[in-house]
Amino acid sequence: MKSRHYKKELLAYIDNEVDEHRRAEIARHLDDCEMCHDRHSELLKTASLASLLPKKNAPDHVWDLIDHRLRGDSPQGNTQTRYWPRIAVATAMASFILAIGVWFAVLTLQDRVDPVTTESRVTWRVEKIAGVPNIKGSSDNQRIAVGEILETNGASRALIKVADIGSVEIEPDSRVSFIGSTSREHRLSLERGGLYARISAPPRLFVVDTPSATAVDLGCEYKLDVDANGNSILEVKSGYVALEDGGPGAFVQAGAMCLTRKDKGIGMPFAVSASNEFRSAVIRFDFESEGSAAVDEILRLARRDDAITVWHLLSRVPEESRLKVVDALVRLVPMPAGVDLQGIQRLDNEMMLQWRYAVEEVLFYKYELRREP
Repeated sequence: MKSRHYKKELLAYIDNEVDEHRRAEIARHLDDCEMCHDRHSELLKTASLASLLPKKNAPDHVWDLIDHRLRGDSPQGNTQTRYWPRIAVATAMASFILAIGVWFAVLTLQDRVDPVTTESRVTWRVEKIAGVPNIKGSSDNQRIAVGEILETNGASRALIKVADIGSVEIEPDSRVSFIGSTSREHRLSLERGGLYARISAPPRLFVVDTPSATAVDLGCEYKLDVDANGNSILEVKSGYVALEDGGPGAFVQAGAMCLTRKDKGIGMPFAVSASNEFRSAVIRFDFESEGSAAVDEILRLARRDDAITVWHLLSRVPEESRLKVVDALVRLVPMPAGVDLQGIQRLDNEMMLQWRYAVEEVLFYKYELRREP
C-alpha cells in the first residue's frame, strides 16, 4: 500500500489548526517518515535562523546597488564586487524574514499546550549505528523513555531521534540520560563521552546538561564531548550554542569552540582555526589564573579570526586593563557606528552587543555563507 504523506498539512500542524486525532496521527508519521520529517524540520529551521539575526538597516549604497540591478544597468566602478558580501547577507536576511510567520505560529502553539512536564510515557526512537548500544532498565533497545539511560561501549554507537526536530549521534564509550520531552523543551544529560547534534528547531528547544555546563541549542549543528572529570569541549558547526552555568556563560557561533571545567566554569570561545599558542594562552587565562601575562599573550597572538575571543575578554579583565583590550580589538574589527570608547569602557550593553555582531560577521562569512549546500 502506498504510504500517505502530510507535506501539505505541516503548516496547519505547526499552526495548531488540525484536530487532536489528526495531530497525533501526523506526529506519529513524522517519527517514522524521513521525507515529511525533513520538510517539517526545514520549516522550523528557517524560523530559528531568523531569530538569531540582529535588526539592522541596510546602508544606502546597498539600496542604490539594488536599484541599479533592477534597472538592468551597473553602478560606476567596482561597487558591485566590493559590496557583494553585504548584498548576500541582506538577501539572506530578507529570506529569513519570510519565516517569521512560522516562528510566531510556533510560539503560539507553545502557549496553547500544557505546562512543562516530564512525562515518563514519552519515548524517542533509537537506531543502532554500530555494536550493541544498551538502554538500561528497558527491554526495548529501539526506544528510550524519559528517565532511562543509553550507554555505548568502545565498539558501539547509536542515533537518537529527538522528537521531530533532529537527531543526536551518540559516540562510543558514552552515557546519556533522557531527562524530559515537552512542547517547550527536549532535554538530555551527557554524563560522559560524546555526541553530535543536528537540530532544526526554534532556539532553546533542545538542551543538553553536562557536569560542568548546560548547552542550549539555538538551531544548529554541534559536537560536544565530556571527559571522565566532567570537563567538556564544544565545537559548533552551524548556527549558535549558548553555554550556561548560572554565570556569564558564553555564546558560541559556527566556526568556534569553547571549553568548560567542572571546578572552573565556562571559558571564552575561540576560533577553530586558532593557533595552538593562542589556545594555550586562552586556557591559562580561563582556568589557570595567569591574569595579565595570559592577556598580553592573547592580544599579541590574536588574528582577525580571533576577534570573538578578544571581545569576550573585554568583560573578563579588570577595568584598568580594558583599554589595551579595546585597542587590540579595534585593530581586528573596527567599532561600528554608534559605538564609542566611553561606552565600551563601562561595558554598555547595547554597544557591546553591536560590536559583538560586527565581530561575529568575521566567522559568519567563513562558516555560514560559504558552507556547501
